[in-house]
Amino acid sequence: MLYEQALVDDVIDELQVTVVSGTHGCDTFFPEIPSVYALCSTTSGRYGREWAEHQVYRRGA
Repeated sequence: MLYEQALVDDVIDELQVTVVSGTHGCDTFFPEIPSVYALCSTTSGRYGREWAEHQVYRRGA
């Protein structure tokens, strides 16, 4: 998977992740975030009828 390979290759310094509540017909999911990334900020908000949380992770923070 492309996402997993990018995380393993240490080419990403920052992750911007949006977690959307609810059940959706998705077939692709982001892998578990490795422990080398620290959660630096989180914001939540309503988008239409759904709640979402935006998370920023940084390597070695």
